[in-house]
Amino acid sequence: MKFQFSILLPLLAAMTFCAAAEVRPFNRLSRTFSGSVEGDGGSIAGNVQGWSYENKPVPFTLTDKRAMPVTTLTPQTAQLGNRNPITPFRYKRSAEISDSFSGIAVGTGEILCTSTRDTPGYRWSVAYLNDGDRLKDKINTCFSSKLYLNETPEEPPWVQIRFRKPCMISRIVMARRIDGGGGFPLDFSIQISRDGTNWQTILKKQGYVPEKLNEFTVSPVEAGYIRVVATKLRKESDKVHYFQLQELEVYDRDGINQALAANGGKASSSGSAANDYFQYDYFFDSIFEAGVKHVLTSLPAWPYYGNFLAGGNRHLPEELIANLKYLNDNGVKVQIRLDPSPLYNGVKKGDIDRAIADWAGYNGWFAAQIKDHASSWVIGNELNFHTAFTPDIILRTIRETIRAIREAGYRGPVAVNSALIDFEWTEKILGAGVGNVIDTFNLHIYKEQPRWIIMPEMAGTFMVNGERHWPSEQPYSDFGEEFSAFRELVKKFNPDINFQVTEASVNACEIQKGASGPFSGTYGVSEQAQAKFLIRLYLYNQMLDLGPTFWWVLEPFILQTPWGLIDELGRRRPAWYGLRNFSSVFDTSLRQLKNPERIVSVEGNAPDLFCAVFEKSTGEWLVPLWCAVPMCDENRGEVIHLTFDGIALKEAVAYDLLSGTKQRLNFSNGSAGAKIGDFIIRDYPVVLKLRRK
Repeated sequence: MKFQFSILLPLLAAMTFCAAAEVRPFNRLSRTFSGSVEGDGGSIAGNVQGWSYENKPVPFTLTDKRAMPVTTLTPQTAQLGNRNPITPFRYKRSAEISDSFSGIAVGTGEILCTSTRDTPGYRWSVAYLNDGDRLKDKINTCFSSKLYLNETPEEPPWVQIRFRKPCMISRIVMARRIDGGGGFPLDFSIQISRDGTNWQTILKKQGYVPEKLNEFTVSPVEAGYIRVVATKLRKESDKVHYFQLQELEVYDRDGINQALAANGGKASSSGSAANDYFQYDYFFDSIFEAGVKHVLTSLPAWPYYGNFLAGGNRHLPEELIANLKYLNDNGVKVQIRLDPSPLYNGVKKGDIDRAIADWAGYNGWFAAQIKDHASSWVIGNELNFHTAFTPDIILRTIRETIRAIREAGYRGPVAVNSALIDFEWTEKILGAGVGNVIDTFNLHIYKEQPRWIIMPEMAGTFMVNGERHWPSEQPYSDFGEEFSAFRELVKKFNPDINFQVTEASVNACEIQKGASGPFSGTYGVSEQAQAKFLIRLYLYNQMLDLGPTFWWVLEPFILQTPWGLIDELGRRRPAWYGLRNFSSVFDTSLRQLKNPERIVSVEGNAPDLFCAVFEKSTGEWLVPLWCAVPMCDENRGEVIHLTFDGIALKEAVAYDLLSGTKQRLNFSNGSAGAKIGDFIIRDYPVVLKLRRK
């Protein structure tokens, strides 16, 4: 039986197949989803209208390394019986691409503020345990463990220093966090070892109340290693516990700090809240080599906001200016968002006028120093989560901030962003006048569904009356329909406003109603499924003409470690390669053709097919195809036959955006058009590059 499909802009949604004589006016995701969890961290079984599969993630808790099962991304043929070679296609660096929708968020803004080729690590890295606080005026150089759900973990966190050589030690100093002391353990022990294997306890404390510096004198003893084990943690908030130290110093009888990195001390831990691997060139090359054109960074408030309030006569770090320039020089545009916590705190305290004036002035002070390196200025963050911010307060904040940054010389676009799509809040703030003063509306989009059914094409989690609602409660059949309605609302107030998705990732959520905070979700999708999700998301958003998409995040970032495209050991995950592959093929120079149903017809079984036709300036076509079904490592694809009506082909090449490989396809030209038979459609995009006669 022969099938054909139509995709009508702007509602580019999933395919429901129909007989040739029956063409549907719009296409949606046709399936309804249900699923069940079996066991405890073991087999996850999901059912999708009669067919099922198993996804077996590696069990983990919030304190584990969060390893996910890895499927080798072996290049696969795109056509049954095709013996043409499968080879890597050429990958483009950021500077080679004129512009694209490829973006990434840098979660740890301190890296841009301080990093050089001598920087020891990310914020919270164990490298800061013995760095001598040499960067303390620029960032909070504090070690932090991973998050623990209770005060007495089954495996207590620890930090240790290996000395350059064994020495006689007599004094130990543990410095608490310089910004408050949170995370200093209630109960802890100090142990020493000569070989790093056999340990001797030399000090124990219980119910300890820390001071800024906590000094302990011990009888002189020879040690090659020292370890601090936190056996009872101090609570930061409900179910949130960390082990944190600003600095660990260990002195010998001559008063020399043998723990200091500059003296040969080597720090390690049971696991930090961030990536303990950092290498300057590798970090930035992970942006450039992925072909990223847009970076979003949230720059920290501490210590810069205090410096500004103290007189504003201190300059921003020269490293920040150099790193922003480095990004620009390599073809990357940088969106700036300043940590808005000082603004939020001031408004919550009721000192609204002062809070807004100080915040606007702070943005102006910042803009005066980095105006030449910012491509967009984002004011605030997820303001719809903060009930103290009425539409009037939001409008005042934006207006005064715009005035300040314009006076400072910044001339680029200004953006505001919302957490999730929030029709009610958006209509209120735009109606209050915000729509007349901003250029861009940034969205944070998550499809919070169980991992066995989550898909990027789904309608997203959304807000109503200040409350979070799940995709299963959506009135829209898919995200294309949801975004189309949202765009129509925004354009009613200002037809010139642009859009971006400045946060997105696989935020699979297995606990919905009654969930709270970081414990509401699980991120145990396989690494291959994460890569498929990213590729589908970026391509789908380009089909919707949504503007740049920014994956959250590039680097491991506290709780969101599994979201990072780089893992804790510095390894690039498959999703990083997926972003590189997408960036190398799709850019903003492509023209999307309307009415692709007049161009291509499909024969065979391809559930929920997505397809578009893009034209290059050379006249070549790019035709991405995929099935919008839940990502599954065991998915082997379906065989279909394609007819390109009324055209003849010179060449057809398939670009696999998961493996980053290409293969020349076999085809035939006939009176009805060009035919590509036995094509394998998968649960991620394979792109046909077609040269016509």
